[in-house]
Amino acid sequence: MHRFIALLTLSVFALACGDRRAGTNPRTSAAIVSDSDVRRLPPERKATVPDVMLSAADRGRMLGADSARVQMYIISDLQCAACKRWHTDVWPSIRATYVDQGLVRVTFVHYPLRDHANAVLAANAAQCASAQGQFWSAINKLFETQLLWASVSAPTVLLDSLAAVPGVDITTLRNCTASHRVFRQIRADINWADNAKLGVPPMILVGTRHVSVTAPLAAIRAVIDSALAGK
Repeated sequence: MHRFIALLTLSVFALACGDRRAGTNPRTSAAIVSDSDVRRLPPERKATVPDVMLSAADRGRMLGADSARVQMYIISDLQCAACKRWHTDVWPSIRATYVDQGLVRVTFVHYPLRDHANAVLAANAAQCASAQGQFWSAINKLFETQLLWASVSAPTVLLDSLAAVPGVDITTLRNCTASHRVFRQIRADINWADNAKLGVPPMILVGTRHVSVTAPLAAIRAVIDSALAGK
């Protein structure tokens, strides 16, 4: 977990000090996402005042025991059909066998593709639900209803309603999504995945090993078992 947060911090720092047009890089398949700090703070304070909501949203998309021996990252796009299939068909088994048993800690990494018109707004809704501690319930709902919202021309109200799972205050969520406050986090995710050369989603990183989600469940489990054994 700490390694991932450090990488995200480095990504945000690189964006702040480097090319502000990183989202337009033709070498990435990711959507263009702003990295601006939209909080209404005096300009001289923005660089030093921690964004408590972003910290909560970051924690919310992590699942599993802090003491887990293996770190796993799911690089995904909520509008991606293959990502939905993996989340529906494979993820429940991985979660029950490894995550719920305290063996593996998982972080969900957003990588909305530029060809998916509503993927950024879906990630926005998911992270705003994450700030209220309901990330995994929210993405379950968003994946489940993917065909309902994927082709809607103005999906924000629909996405907000879908992400407002039990435990989420809808007014707080709507204020969050309207502000685009979590866009910086989504941009940092994209930057991290591009720098790590992980490829387009869906993709899994188990420790330092890339695993294609098209691999059979048995093959994915073998990689996780190997990492747990320290091999």
